[in-house]
Amino acid sequence: MTNDVINKRTPVRGTMVFDRFGDKYYLRQIWTAGNSTGIECPKSRAEKQSIKAMQASLNQDLGPVELALNTVAQH
Repeated sequence: MTNDVINKRTPVRGTMVFDRFGDKYYLRQIWTAGNSTGIECPKSRAEKQSIKAMQASLNQDLGPVELALNTVAQH
């Protein structure tokens, strides 16, 4: 299940955004180049558990991570 999200600025390149909790990554959003509408994934049970564990140990690395998304143009 995903939700539509809108970006005020149309992205120039596609990206996949992950939430990071320690050494675990969870897919958050997918954006395609030239499209101001992307998709967002709700938090999974495993991600919620990672958040609780992170809150118990506040010195872990966390935050969003963006990766380039290569797409093939449709002709």
